[in-house]
Amino acid sequence: MRAPGMIGGQDHTHIRSVATAGYDPRPHAMLDLKDVYYFVQVVDRGGFTAAGEALRLPKSTLSHRVKELEASLGVRLISRTSRQFAMTEVGQEFYQ
Repeated sequence: MRAPGMIGGQDHTHIRSVATAGYDPRPHAMLDLKDVYYFVQVVDRGGFTAAGEALRLPKSTLSHRVKELEASLGVRLISRTSRQFAMTEVGQEFYQ
């Protein structure tokens, strides 16, 4: 029997903090690690345009991948408007 939070011999209890912030993944949902990477790049670079330029990807592709990540998690990570970029509270927890 493995201890709670242990996955593949590694402690992943920090993931539970996201659950307390409204994280509610779909049953049996698998995260695409590329989508997580794209999310981090968008946050680190302050938006889709800068991340797209750095990664040499269209910002529409990045936006789509982040939307897929949000769908697999069942939460909104980024508030999008045409002029503003902001992480949600859950997005901030997930990013950390």
